[in-house]
Amino acid sequence: MRQRGMTLIELLVAMTITATVIGGLSSAIMITSRAAPQSGDPLKARLDTLHGADLLAAELAGAIDITEAEPRSIAFRVRRHNGSTRTVRYHWSGVAGDPLLRTFGSGEDVEVLAGVQRMAIGYERQQGPVAPREQTREEQLVTNITGVDDDRFTVDDQAAISQPFEPDLPDGTVRATFTEARVMLRRNTLLLPSGTVTVQVRRFDPDAKTPGRLIAWGEVAVSSISTSYELVRVPLTSHETPTDGPFCVMVVCNNSSGVTAAIDRDSRIGDWRIWYRETPSSEWKEWSSSRRLVHSVRAVPTTKTDPDPAPIRRVTLEIDNGSRPVRVGAFIKPTPGASP
Repeated sequence: MRQRGMTLIELLVAMTITATVIGGLSSAIMITSRAAPQSGDPLKARLDTLHGADLLAAELAGAIDITEAEPRSIAFRVRRHNGSTRTVRYHWSGVAGDPLLRTFGSGEDVEVLAGVQRMAIGYERQQGPVAPREQTREEQLVTNITGVDDDRFTVDDQAAISQPFEPDLPDGTVRATFTEARVMLRRNTLLLPSGTVTVQVRRFDPDAKTPGRLIAWGEVAVSSISTSYELVRVPLTSHETPTDGPFCVMVVCNNSSGVTAAIDRDSRIGDWRIWYRETPSSEWKEWSSSRRLVHSVRAVPTTKTDPDPAPIRRVTLEIDNGSRPVRVGAFIKPTPGASP
């Protein structure tokens, strides 16, 4: 049996259809290639600029705080999904044609936008007054008088002893909380070791030579004091107080036998003061000498520094890489307590 072949007409029709399809595909490919942005195309340059600016604005919207605020660079911390933080930094060298770079954490610079011709970052800060910063420092020694126990004074229910001092505090200190005093004492053995010794920090009036308002205080039982000299540690309960001294350390005992306080006989700098009274209910009267009570005092200072600049509330970015400049902005909502 002979197979039937294609007629001339059928062949012509098939060739026409094939040519039409190929021509259509060629036209579509040409149109698509012309529609896609080419290198150097202003449209592509603008799209790239918009992408880079939007990326920066989107990350800024989630910033915890800003750590670098310069006209051509900005760095800020962002919180990651696991709760940790990383620093993101965008920066441009300022040389026309150099790229805008992004650095995440300690990683390498990554190009965000090529061929930057101009870039400017502006910062709007919160309006209104900004309070000075205050910083509570670690506990530290603020006065220390050392000496030997070859001179002494008995503190009992009729006599107290006090040593004026100016606290040695860091520059800028505005307040302090006195936390501990150590005084060299020994227990007397004439009577039963009952009662307490109270160590106080008071204001001191240099004109009247009298102790003033009570600032800090602490007690120790007479029975816990050794019969030989030792530095007795007394934790203090304290009101926070301005540091425009002077102050004084005062030792009081409600035992008629009392305790003996060590005096630095060799010292000729400063005074120690003795207050005595005829009866436990009478007013204190003052003696004085040129020795010093052996003691130390610790305190927690609070310092005040110059105010921080007002927190940044909005960042604006204007960038141009040869197309029409793009301008974007982002509002900052810093975490409470974060740096501005």
